[in-house]
Amino acid sequence: LNFDQYLRQLLESLVSNLGSVFSTFSKFFINFVLSFFALYYFFKDGNSFKNAVISLSPLTDEHNRMILKKLQVTVSSVIKGALIVALIQGALAGLGFFIFGLPNPALWGSVTVIAALLPAIGTALITMPAGFYLLLTGQVLQGIGAIAWGIAIVGTIDNFLRPKLIQRKIHIHPFFILLSVIGGIALFGPIGFLIGPLVLSLFFALLDIYPTIVLKSEPTQKI
Repeated sequence: LNFDQYLRQLLESLVSNLGSVFSTFSKFFINFVLSFFALYYFFKDGNSFKNAVISLSPLTDEHNRMILKKLQVTVSSVIKGALIVALIQGALAGLGFFIFGLPNPALWGSVTVIAALLPAIGTALITMPAGFYLLLTGQVLQGIGAIAWGIAIVGTIDNFLRPKLIQRKIHIHPFFILLSVIGGIALFGPIGFLIGPLVLSLFFALLDIYPTIVLKSEPTQKI
C-alpha cells in the first residue's frame, strides 16, 4: 500500500511538472543534435581548422606541432576511452539484468552500450526504466536491487575508469580529467565531454612550452 502511494505521488509530481520536463528534454535533444553536427564538421574540416590556427598562431611551428599533437592524442584518448567504458558498462548492465531477473539481459546490455555513449544521460536511460519495470510488476526487492546496481556499479564506474584510460595517453591526473569532463558537459552540453579534456590538454601543453618561450625571450646575462 505504501509503495502504491509513493508511486501515485511520483506520477502526480511528473504530471504537474510535465512542462518543465518537456522543456528540459527538448533543450537536451537540441544540444545533443547540434553537438553531433559540430563533431561531424570538426572531423570533416579538421585540416582546414588546423591550418587556420597555425597561420594565426604567434608561436613557432615547432610549438604549434607539439600543441596540435597533444590535442590529437587527447581526442583519440577520449573517443577510445568512451568506447571501452561503454562496452564495460554494457557488460555490467547485462550482468545486473541477469541477476535481477529482467528478460533478455544480453539484448538490453547491448542497448546499454549505445546509451553509455550519450553524455550526461548515459546508462541511466536503460538501467532506471529497467528497475522501475521490476517495481511495477511487483518485484520490489529485485527492482530496488536493479536500480542500486545501475547507480552504484554501472553508473559510477564511468567516473573512475574513463579518467584512468585518458590519463594513460595524455599524462594528466585523472582527477583533473574528471573535472574537465563534468565541467565541459555543464558548460557546453553533450559535446563538452570532448571539449573539456581538449581545453585541459591545451592548458597543460601551453604550460609545457611556457619555460621555453620565457627563456628564449630573456636576454643572455653576461658573466
